[in-house]
Amino acid sequence: GLLSQLTTVGDITQKMFEDRFTLIQKRETQTTLVIENTDKKKIVATASLVVLFHISIGLVGHIEDVVVDSKTRGKGLGRKIMSAVLAYARASGCEECILNCSEKNSKFYAKCGFLKSKVGMGQYLHK
Repeated sequence: GLLSQLTTVGDITQKMFEDRFTLIQKRETQTTLVIENTDKKKIVATASLVVLFHISIGLVGHIEDVVVDSKTRGKGLGRKIMSAVLAYARASGCEECILNCSEKNSKFYAKCGFLKSKVGMGQYLHK
């Protein structure tokens, strides 16, 4: 699927997919936006927004899992999905949106209006 172009997805059974999809649907703070090629009935771009409360500024949107199908890159879909997710964040009352990205993708996000700030760090708990 499309997310495998972003990260290693691993072996996921249909049941695992359905369970994860059900969990996502139940989370009121997470929204996933997609762009579909309606002729091919195929999702060609996606981005997720997780809205969290931050004590000092209110609502913050965390943008996750942004990916455009490799066969449709260079057609402006990345900017379209980012514009849509930012509009959704504004409508949801977010004061700020943040994301983590690789160095190679930072130029794209800069073109979308993002500035380098803070340091992103992670700890992998199940490796």
